[in-house]
Amino acid sequence: MQPDELDRGTLAELREALIEGQDQADTTAGVVDAALIDSYEQADLLNPAEGIAVAASPTLPARFAAAVTSAGLTVASLLALAPLDAAPKLPLLWAAVGSALVVGLLPRAGTLLLAIALSGVFIVADVPGWAILLWVALLPSTLLLARHPSSWLLPIGAPLLGAVGLALAFPAAAGFAAGAKQRAAIAGLGFWWLALAEPVAQSRLLFGDLPLKADWAASPAGAIDLVVEMFAHGVPLVALIWAAAAWAIPSIMASGRVALELLVALLWAAAVTASTVLAAGALNWPFSVPQAAVLVAGSAVAALLALAGATLRSER
Repeated sequence: MQPDELDRGTLAELREALIEGQDQADTTAGVVDAALIDSYEQADLLNPAEGIAVAASPTLPARFAAAVTSAGLTVASLLALAPLDAAPKLPLLWAAVGSALVVGLLPRAGTLLLAIALSGVFIVADVPGWAILLWVALLPSTLLLARHPSSWLLPIGAPLLGAVGLALAFPAAAGFAAGAKQRAAIAGLGFWWLALAEPVAQSRLLFGDLPLKADWAASPAGAIDLVVEMFAHGVPLVALIWAAAAWAIPSIMASGRVALELLVALLWAAAVTASTVLAAGALNWPFSVPQAAVLVAGSAVAALLALAGATLRSER
């Protein structure tokens, strides 16, 4: 493309560059969106000096989301500990603000430090099993969202929504993530976090927890047995339903007509709710079906969030 032929590379150099760039190439046909090109340039995904892929620097909205979710995790954890006599009495507000600042500024290191700190608090409170569940929830996030450390704690949104009866709306909330793999990972991990939070929560989040020993949280072995039970009951399989639902949102919500997209969003939300309940029943989970109000409210909010996400994508 250089006007002066002396500045152009050789065919051998072109061939070598094309071979090296195969891993970063996309098979999707069509014109590349300029906004996507800008995002790659701003992210500096490749180190020009070494040609090695590096993680993108989190954007300001991503850092804000990480800060909010870290504060939510901190508050939820301390509130769950409140009834326990051995639990240390920590200032709720300052703990939330501190975790938000640390994770917002340093998403990767801050998230790990927060998990270590909460684990220490759980151990002091004589519930080391909670610490095991926290790391069982977090480690898949660090693996599936390795390039997006500001998203590691986003799955906590599922149990937080579950606390107000809106857990089923989380796949639609995960649909706001830009990348397809990121959307699917956040949504699937959200159900995983939700299932792990059920035994700790003071109220039912969606399906309720499995029949457990009264002192399961007093030892790491009890928590490990709980995780094994969750795998035995197919919890990851239901998580795949949420992952697929979030992955598909942009594809089914691309008509550009509000009325049609609203109808599609309602059908999508109803399908997610129905498939979640039916799959859990087919796997013989020992639970009672959530109340109709929870199912309807979760589906309605999910539809609204899916429609809002489609509107935002159309304006980009």
